[in-house]
Formats: sequence, C-alpha cells, structure tokens
Amino acid sequence: MFTSTACAPKKKNPFNREGISLSNKLSRKLSRIGTMQVVFAMEHRGDFSMDVAESFFESVWEAHEVEEMYRHVFSEKKAAMRLESASDSPFAPDEKAYIIDCVETIVENKEAIDKMIADHLKDGSIRRISAVDLSILRVAVAEIMYHEDIAPPISVNEAVDLAKMYSSSDSARFVNGVLGHIVREGGYESH
Repeated sequence: MFTSTACAPKKKNPFNREGISLSNKLSRKLSRIGTMQVVFAMEHRGDFSMDVAESFFESVWEAHEVEEMYRHVFSEKKAAMRLESASDSPFAPDEKAYIIDCVETIVENKEAIDKMIADHLKDGSIRRISAVDLSILRVAVAEIMYHEDIAPPISVNEAVDLAKMYSSSDSARFVNGVLGHIVREGGYESH
C-alpha cells in the first residue's frame, strides 16, 4: 500500500453541490477531456508548469475540433446549443475553472500520482505508456486520490471512455486494468 506525507489531502471539489453550486453549463466529461489535453501537452513538452495550461486556454480552436469534442460529450441538441453560444473557447467559465483546479492537483501531486500508477504496472515503469494513456491515467488517479466528491468507479469509467475516444480499445482495457487494480487495492484512501 502506498502512503506519502508529501501528498495533498483529499479535497472537496469547489464545484460540487456542497460547495459552489454547479452551473448548468458545467460538464465534467468535457472538463476531463480538457484536463487530459492539458496534461498531454505538458507530457509532450516535458513542462509541468501552469504556463502550459494558460497556453492551452489561449489556443484558437477550429470549429471542427469543438464540434468533435462536443459530439463525444453532449446530445445533438445540447451540442448545437453549446456551439451557438460558444465564445473563443469550447469551455464554459466553470469548466475552465474545473480544468485548472484538476491540472493544479496533478502538477502539485505528480510524483505521488505517477508512483501510484507505476506501483500498479507489471513492470513498474510508466516510461513505456503512451503519452495519451499516461495523461488519461493521471487525470483518473488524481480524481481517485484527491477528489472525494467523485466516486472511484466513475473516474474509472470516464477514463475508459477517454481511452476509447482518444486512444484504442487495447488502451481502454489497459486503463481499466490499471485503475481497477488501484481501486480494488484501496491504497489511495490514505491521501
């Protein structure tokens, strides 16, 4: 079982019902996609600073990119409504705040998150995991370890969905296996 005193305590997400009420525009699924994309960019650049997140939000989004993301998340009607009201960013202000909060959690706890992942791999090395799969795992493990308002099975299911969308069916099985092992072992509960 993994324990560390360097880890931040589990925290309530500021966007849950017990804290600030959720906006009708907040989509955790879309926020997870954004978080995964920021973490992927960080991994790709080898730069785990919040500058990468700022750069992500300053990006110019092509209409087809936004439509593709929305198609994975929303019903056809809701996607059309979001596209009509979309500004320069595909993310509502609450979604952007949620993404920033999640990315900060990952950056602040990257060592503990990566250790949790590595401890549940057959060879113990995260270097062989594709950047997309590693980014998905980091998002899910951060939720499991640090967001008590999100049930671990939800984090696992969402991660598997992300792997199916952005990686492969083999990756989805791999992500499910690693996260399932983490959840079954329960070593994250001390964080």
